[in-house]
Amino acid sequence: MLRFALRRFLLIPLALILINFLGFSFAYVIAQFQRSQTIYGSGQEQLDPVWPVYLDYAQKALKLDFGSMPIGVNEPIASAVAVATLCSLGLLGLAFTLSIVFGLVIGLSAVWVDPPKTAGWLALISTVGLAMPGFYVGTL
Repeated sequence: MLRFALRRFLLIPLALILINFLGFSFAYVIAQFQRSQTIYGSGQEQLDPVWPVYLDYAQKALKLDFGSMPIGVNEPIASAVAVATLCSLGLLGLAFTLSIVFGLVIGLSAVWVDPPKTAGWLALISTVGLAMPGFYVGTL
């Protein structure tokens, strides 16, 4: 069992590198294809090899240099990801706090000694809430 788990954990970095390479290759080829389809391109351009560009990207990524945002923004990608991460963590904290507060209020009102007409609507809301997919509830 330990050998199986160790083998799986050793395969994780290889799988991540392979997935990263495939995603990078796809984006790189599609970007070249789109550039060749403009009114300035003839549509006959040869695709550049992906491997040297990927190695350059990987070396910069290991140094935590992800480049800058495209199309005139001129902001480093690392700072843009940091800002988005902080915003997401703020929303996560707010959602967590609201769910705890509302969960406690509704839960305590449901288990009250003599709940005044609580059990009927609470069972309906909890059933509908459990039946909804998580991604739908997250967008709400």
